[in-house]
Amino acid sequence: MKVRKKTMIATYSLLTVAVITAIFLYFYSTPNSSQSNMDTPVPIDAPYLDPELPTKARVANLLSYMSQAEKIGQMTLVEKDSLKNISDVENYFLGALLSGSGAKPKENTLAGWKQMTDTYQAAAT
Repeated sequence: MKVRKKTMIATYSLLTVAVITAIFLYFYSTPNSSQSNMDTPVPIDAPYLDPELPTKARVANLLSYMSQAEKIGQMTLVEKDSLKNISDVENYFLGALLSGSGAKPKENTLAGWKQMTDTYQAAAT
């Protein structure tokens, strides 16, 4: 019984975080790719692409190209079945998707999981 109670507490905690994040995103960002700071394309020789530079410098440079909405989206974990449309991955700049609580692909096989993750990764890029 104690394990079930701990599981319920963890589930409710995760749900609370997801709801708070969703509320924050609803009020502080709009699904629009034009929010990016990238009015001009990232230069092909952008410092964050240089593996010889210190990590701190590369991270600072990469963040300089991102809007606030993109930064928030990259820190957000969303349960995949809560998306209204796969384009939400791009529109909200989502950094991670959770496939839990029965959110398996229609074909619950290795091939089905690969197809599902490939689809979401393509939407993210």
